[in-house]
Amino acid sequence: MKSALTIIILSLLLTACSRQNEKIVGTWSSKGGNTVVFAPDGSFSIHTKGTATNVYFLTGVWKIENGFLDETITNCSNTNWPWMGEQLQFRIIHVANHQLEIEEASPIVKYTR
Repeated sequence: MKSALTIIILSLLLTACSRQNEKIVGTWSSKGGNTVVFAPDGSFSIHTKGTATNVYFLTGVWKIENGFLDETITNCSNTNWPWMGEQLQFRIIHVANHQLEIEEASPIVKYTR
């Protein structure tokens, strides 16, 4: 009985993660002018503005696990990018067809499409 319950719970968790993955795939934009593209193969690209004169392009891999968006940056137009190769975690606040809210450090960043 316990093993059947465990299988059911794990199936529900995997289904929930799969749905979040499906919802996050696509192109998202923030009010600050950043654009993020999450591909179904687990890769991503980000076009971000550091300042008015500094624009960066980053690529890497992503996954969703336990309510967090995990990103690992594998390439960046700025060779001095401090998080190159590190896994970054962002808590997912909300994800729907046209809204994505994640917590980056302390501010909540809102993306739309």
